[in-house]
Amino acid sequence: MELITGAITPALDMTAELDTAVETTTPPPQESLALFLPDDKIAVNPGEQVDLKVEVVNRGQRADRVSLRVQGIPSTWVKTPGEFVTVLPGDSVQMSMVIQPPRQRRTPTGRQRLRLELVS
Repeated sequence: MELITGAITPALDMTAELDTAVETTTPPPQESLALFLPDDKIAVNPGEQVDLKVEVVNRGQRADRVSLRVQGIPSTWVKTPGEFVTVLPGDSVQMSMVIQPPRQRRTPTGRQRLRLELVS
């Protein structure tokens, strides 16, 4: 994901590498948790905030407790729920987060790379 002090561009890579030289009769394991963002670009100006709704889907067979973590930008710019939320098997939950870069001269402009992680 990139933060553009002006926009946020989610760039979550949900692909898995598969070694084609190895023959297998079983499909590769599916990740039990999935993370979805509503938009691929969201604008935010320094001093303003953007509210993001993140959908977490549990594709597994067991309930899981999850939380959001953002890396790559100052933690003072980000507000996440902080607590863990339970996601039942086959269910999904929406989690909210806020990104608010400060209105200061030292706030970088342009694209800022960041990583949105699901902690389980």
